[in-house]
Amino acid sequence: MSRPLSIALAILALSLQALRSADLHLGAATVDITPDRPVALSGQRHVRISKKPATPIQVSALALESREGDRVLDQAIFVSCDLVAIRQGILASVREKLAPRLPDFPIDKIFLAATHTHTAPVMIEGRYVLPDDILQPAEFADFLTTRIAEAAETAWKARVPGRVAWGQSHAVLAQNRRPYYADSTAVMYGKTDKPEFRGIEGYEDHSVDVLYFWDRSDQLVATVINVPCPAQEVGGGSSVHADFWDPTRRMLREKYGKNLHILAWTGASGDVTSKQIINPAADERMRKLRGNISRLDELAARIVRAWEEALDGAKHDIRDEVVLRHTVKTIDLPYRLVTKAERDEAAKAAEGFKDKPAEKWNHRWNQGVVDR
Repeated sequence: MSRPLSIALAILALSLQALRSADLHLGAATVDITPDRPVALSGQRHVRISKKPATPIQVSALALESREGDRVLDQAIFVSCDLVAIRQGILASVREKLAPRLPDFPIDKIFLAATHTHTAPVMIEGRYVLPDDILQPAEFADFLTTRIAEAAETAWKARVPGRVAWGQSHAVLAQNRRPYYADSTAVMYGKTDKPEFRGIEGYEDHSVDVLYFWDRSDQLVATVINVPCPAQEVGGGSSVHADFWDPTRRMLREKYGKNLHILAWTGASGDVTSKQIINPAADERMRKLRGNISRLDELAARIVRAWEEALDGAKHDIRDEVVLRHTVKTIDLPYRLVTKAERDEAAKAAEGFKDKPAEKWNHRWNQGVVDR
């Protein structure tokens, strides 16, 4: 029998309906979560130790509240994190730390999102064999959840009457990472410059959906940018790195204010990457001809152009009365059943890795399939 998996499902709707539209109040905050000591990085099967960060990594929080006079209709706090994922226990720890800070806030109405960078710290103990003289996963997790709670509290207490607009444009970031071949196989990051190549297996989405938030003095306070692509252009690196969101934030803040709070959302993006799958040589040549632009700066410039194109339209429909509706539900989902063939294959792999400390991740993963 399958075991139920309980997850929290958070749904936010900024609706065009006239019913129950109300005054919008908003606040935002950004905090640094860059470790000040060497730390292990999450996202690969082998151990990588970051000795010095390549870029800062950040957490940004946006607090929203709709009011009808003095009556509160709904509330929510979104938090965007430069992390590989929101690991089990992180959200619960944030809520536990935030509850005494904001006793009147419904604590289940804060939710977290990750950019899925593969160059952020490990948060789970026991996944790798790590040296003792680095920041350990539990230490980083405690630091992280404290900083998230601080950002959420600051954003909540900074709420002021505000306005919102939303728009969409497009930027080519996401590319499906599975070429397929004449023999009907598909390979993640497979070569596309060989005779057997027949096409790309799956879907790509180039939409960029944006929310813009102003205060009543028309100062742009915050923006939410949804890109259906994980932040993994430097995913195999060995330094803490926010990936393409770092130059994106720098470019936007240089033009629209150093205090602009930028929430990065990763939209649905299974089996896609920002890495150039088709014609990488042509891409590199053109970047060199245009001033030797780095791949990260190229991706950031595309996001910024799409952001500005969306703003050109959205600024003609800025609203201070909207419907904010945020619903939290806990639902049960079954685990996918492991087949006998998968179990046998995983058991063989686990046996091969069990006495190799450097392969702890691989042993743990395969043994987990067997145990399930």
